[in-house]
Amino acid sequence: MVGIRNPKDIGNEPKCIEVWINELRLTDFVQKGGWAANARVTAKLADLGQVALSGSYMTPFFGSIDKKVSERSRETNMQYDASTTLQLGKFFPADWKINLPIYLNKGEIISTPQFDPSNPDVLMTRVEEYKDATENDIIQVKNRAQDITRRRGINFTNVSKQKSPGKTKSHFWDIENFSVTYAFSEQYKRNITLNQNWNKNHRAALTYGFTHTPKNIKPFGKSKAKWLNNKWFALIKDINFTPLPSRFGFNTDITRNYNEYQNRDITVNKEMPAQYNKTFFMNRTYDLKWDFTKNLKFDLTAGNDARILEPVGRIDTKDEKDIIKDNILAGGINTSYRHSMNLNYTIPINKIPLFDWITATAGYKTNYQFTRRPFAADSLGNTLMNGNTKTLNGQFNMVTFYNKVPFFKKINNKGKGGGKDTKSKSATDTTKKNSFNILEEIAKVLMTVKQAQFTYTENNGTTLPGYIDSTRIMGMNPNNKFNPGIPFIIGNQQNVMQNFMRDSLLIRRNNLNNPYAQTNSKQMSFTAKLEPFKDLRIDLTGTKSIGFNSSQYIGYNQTTKEYNTNTFTRTGNYSVSTITISTAFKKDDKETYSNEVFEKFLAYRDQFAKSLSEANDSSKKFATTEGYDGYSRNQQDVILYSFLASYTGKGTKVKQTEFPKIPLPNWTLTYDGLNKFKFFKKYLKTATLRHSYKSTYNVGAFTNNQLFTPAAGVDFEDARFSGGRVNGAGSNFASKYQINTVTIQESFSPLIKVDITFNEKKKKKADGTSASSGAITANFEIRKDRTVSLNANIPQITETRGQEYVIGAGYRYPKLKIKKFKIKGKPLESDLNCKMDLSFRNNVTTQRRVVDGISTPSQGQNIITLKTSVDYALSQNINLRLYFDKIINTPVVSTSFPTANTNAGFSLRFSLAQ
Repeated sequence: MVGIRNPKDIGNEPKCIEVWINELRLTDFVQKGGWAANARVTAKLADLGQVALSGSYMTPFFGSIDKKVSERSRETNMQYDASTTLQLGKFFPADWKINLPIYLNKGEIISTPQFDPSNPDVLMTRVEEYKDATENDIIQVKNRAQDITRRRGINFTNVSKQKSPGKTKSHFWDIENFSVTYAFSEQYKRNITLNQNWNKNHRAALTYGFTHTPKNIKPFGKSKAKWLNNKWFALIKDINFTPLPSRFGFNTDITRNYNEYQNRDITVNKEMPAQYNKTFFMNRTYDLKWDFTKNLKFDLTAGNDARILEPVGRIDTKDEKDIIKDNILAGGINTSYRHSMNLNYTIPINKIPLFDWITATAGYKTNYQFTRRPFAADSLGNTLMNGNTKTLNGQFNMVTFYNKVPFFKKINNKGKGGGKDTKSKSATDTTKKNSFNILEEIAKVLMTVKQAQFTYTENNGTTLPGYIDSTRIMGMNPNNKFNPGIPFIIGNQQNVMQNFMRDSLLIRRNNLNNPYAQTNSKQMSFTAKLEPFKDLRIDLTGTKSIGFNSSQYIGYNQTTKEYNTNTFTRTGNYSVSTITISTAFKKDDKETYSNEVFEKFLAYRDQFAKSLSEANDSSKKFATTEGYDGYSRNQQDVILYSFLASYTGKGTKVKQTEFPKIPLPNWTLTYDGLNKFKFFKKYLKTATLRHSYKSTYNVGAFTNNQLFTPAAGVDFEDARFSGGRVNGAGSNFASKYQINTVTIQESFSPLIKVDITFNEKKKKKADGTSASSGAITANFEIRKDRTVSLNANIPQITETRGQEYVIGAGYRYPKLKIKKFKIKGKPLESDLNCKMDLSFRNNVTTQRRVVDGISTPSQGQNIITLKTSVDYALSQNINLRLYFDKIINTPVVSTSFPTANTNAGFSLRFSLAQ
């Protein structure tokens, strides 16, 4: 107990006393309990719907058993929720097929703290005792202290009418094509620091979808004219068209989100200003599918996003509501528009009897997008984007083509078991028969190609910033000559920038933040399957890929009143299949580490320097100590052409270009007829020989040379030589592109591979039956690869060569029975598969300096790999595998250390498949 005595004072004058207490101790917690209750009721109203009610109540000091006393509730919480889902369509006649679902919900959470948040020492049950507080003040204190959240909502989803019984035909005006959705949700919240927070969300949607199967009209389909029924006039007879689309639909979606937020000042009890956050969107989507003919099919998808602008603040006057109404009827302000079109055409070339062995398809896909500038940055202009994708595919069934020749058709049918020869086999026909066989073999060689396929894909795109017009219909503005024009919205890429500058459709600024950019990429591939004779298959493949990305900035000169462009940049990459086998097996000298190919590369430089100097009109064409005027031995074009000439083996006849146009075929050979020869048939069950070759030329990345200046009147794309030099008079001419690295990747994977399965030996059992003693397999493989990279800046060539030998053997012991282990009373019985592979690989990387012609090994390694494994199936779903792997790595150069890795163990694999 602490007490203070106030002595008597005759003057009764007021006094001020300050008392300090050193220490107060908390001796205990309030040991009072609380209670809580939950209730939930769900009632299903037959097929009409259901109603769900729930509520909860919790008093202070209630908590779960794992809560500490200090963690228990310090407020009174009351919560209720009510929701219902009803199908109001049940109130209409069943034949009307009305779908009218409604969802209603309402809920509230009231949390009353135990103590007044503004005066934490006073219990809420005693706020009535506040001195000089009126009844209205006490009500305000209670309302301010409570944390209240109220929510309510109503939702009509996909309100529609379905087809009535017996109605089978569809019309575009049918009410069944329409559906309506409306949703409203509201949430109100307040607490000690928040005066009010209103969130109101409205959403309305109108959807239309019409789908049917229109009649395809064939004007000459029923004609009995003889000339039309001739197969040569099938193209005319099969003319057809579909006058109506098969699918059309649109959707309009209006969404309004309204938030009114007002904080509470608990210090001076002053009303704070309200803050508003409002968004009002109108989004529309369209969908169209139209098969113009059976071969020509078109589809379109489009979407438009618009913003409905509102007056600032709360909308509570008629004038403000009228403004919103007018903006809705006007469709709002478009902020984004996009569409995508697809046109696919099956080329009816196979309808012509002469070309019935060809199947071809073509496709054109385009996309377009309009993006409005931010509302706070009108000076930036809008952004337009368009693009297109062109595809062409062709398949060639060469057997059908050969069958047009009766003699070839007879040979092909004989190969299928038909075409029996009924001629006499007398001795007098021997000469004639031998002659016929020779012709057959010649014909089979001529019919080597059995199937071929060609694919071409081209992608183009444009991004144009600073567009000043708006959109109304299909991304165009009909009030301003339908800008940006039909060609642009369907993906046209030609003269885009010049047309927009000519028509003054770009914003008039000195410069724009983003560049005008265009992309172009092309991919081409072909495959062919060849069978020169039975059991030998050859697969040919060729690929080519090139991509360009161009950009430049657009500005407006206020003095000359003209648009101008600057800082043109073009980047890209390139890859093409090629053949470099003629230089693949050249060996390095054991002392100098150079080889014949590199020596030719060094020698070719003078020849290409002279050739380029003579071809360039800006060159003075005289020899120098380093080469020729404008083209030294280490000029980029000279280095690049010498690299292609030497490493492809074509010599100076190679075409002088950074990007070879024609892809050369790579191949894979497979022969599995070795075991059919009499000598091998006795020992081998199967024998397969394989060989594969692949080589590609790659330009990883390139960019245009800013110093490259074409001759007057020559476009950059068409120019080959530059009149400008890199470092002034007497220096090299600038190359068209700056190319850092070009690479040739070549692999024989495998150079040769042999897979053999030996004949199984039979052993007799005691009961007189025979069983297999197991199958032995063997394989042998040689692989070779090399990667040659030219760095034109240093200049230097990095060549990595690899060679690998693999030998393996396997043994399969059939139905090995293990009697000591049983599953379900039966001993284990399964095939035992043993496999072992031993490989040796050698990798060497050599750096070849072009300036001084010195070659030096920089790194390399010898790798020995041993892999062994034993597999045994314990059951249908469980497989046991024992393995032992070892890798020994011995470096070629002394800067690295030898390493060895060993990996051994077992694995159990469980298969859950039935």
